[in-house]
Amino acid sequence: MTGFQEVLDYIRANAESEFCKGTLFERVMKTYFEQDPLHRDRFEAVHFWKVWAAIRPDFDRPDFGIDLVAEERDGGFCAVQCKCFAPNTRISKEHLDGFISASPRELYTARIVVETGVKWGPNALCKIDGLKPECGALRFNYAQGTASTERLATSHPASGIGARGKPASRRRSLNCALRTSMTTKPKRPICGMT
Repeated sequence: MTGFQEVLDYIRANAESEFCKGTLFERVMKTYFEQDPLHRDRFEAVHFWKVWAAIRPDFDRPDFGIDLVAEERDGGFCAVQCKCFAPNTRISKEHLDGFISASPRELYTARIVVETGVKWGPNALCKIDGLKPECGALRFNYAQGTASTERLATSHPASGIGARGKPASRRRSLNCALRTSMTTKPKRPICGMT
């Protein structure tokens, strides 16, 4: 598999439940944040919520919307929500409510929503506008290209500003992350997939 869309299609076709689909997508995104040059320079480490919460007694509750926690190199933590939507999904306020509610603590210095939908609705945009800590989006939008020319944006979803860095190098790091996360066998099967 070489393209992000192929990996999404694989996850969607083979995950035995929505929970499993989400778990596999989170795994891909964790690997991406660890390998992408922009994010690798920004984050010291990236943890699954369950692992991070287990080592922090003040965060012993279940996942209520935060899927990954990234340690910022300059201090603080970035809360990350990963949403593996169908390609035609419009992001609504309801999609964001749990994540926004779970991440207002002073500990978080930033928030990122990773999503595969087609666009953000006006209420979703209003929900994140002016939030403290700030909430950005990492969008995988195929409306304007194919899997080999995916467009990434790491800014406000309405801005249309592309991701920093050269598109070709970002595609290479994404494809490398996808290959790594999909070919590295976990110690135990994830959701029945090996």
